[in-house]
Amino acid sequence: MLLEVERKFCPVARALIACNAGSPPFRQFCPRPQRIFRDIYYDQDDVLRQAGIWVRMRGEQWEAKIKVGGDYKHSQFQEVKGISAVSAAMSKHLQDSRYQGAMRYQDLSPPLNTYNINPVAEYATIRDSWTVDDKYTIVIDTTDFGHTVGEVELEHNYPDLFQEDEKHVLLKQMDENIASFMRHYAWAFPAGECKGKLTAFFEWKMRRVRGIKRG
Repeated sequence: MLLEVERKFCPVARALIACNAGSPPFRQFCPRPQRIFRDIYYDQDDVLRQAGIWVRMRGEQWEAKIKVGGDYKHSQFQEVKGISAVSAAMSKHLQDSRYQGAMRYQDLSPPLNTYNINPVAEYATIRDSWTVDDKYTIVIDTTDFGHTVGEVELEHNYPDLFQEDEKHVLLKQMDENIASFMRHYAWAFPAGECKGKLTAFFEWKMRRVRGIKRG
């Protein structure tokens, strides 16, 4: 399975990052091809989110991010991909029969269509990203509803046989490594409030609803 630790940041130094023009410069710097993708997130009565699970279809790929630590800004996830793995993650957390059985959303692929989940968010993202100092990934995402956020990510493939305590030790070390990396290159990651894409999407959606009601 894949473990992912990420820390969000305000990408005000985007131009400096793109040119590796800060001081000190990144030791190793490799731009990645720009990506454009569409995410559709699914839930039912907020049950998945409250369980710390985010289920989405990114392009044609089903994915689930399962929170295992951290908070909204400094996050630790276990990530699974593919219909079978996503369905297994949902089955583990959706034991209540209210959320199983009826096929509420006809376009879901089996076996996901056995759950009462519906689309709750959909947006497109332009992603610029760089591999830095061999193992860190810096991403800057710009959505089609006007929100921009940066993330520093660190991933690690770990054996399924890992014990829970071993996994949490590894996650703690990964988070400490990211924190140290961001301190070393503080010019790229200035302090400031930032929001994840989903949080920003729901706030944007609420503003639109209020605007329509006032109109």
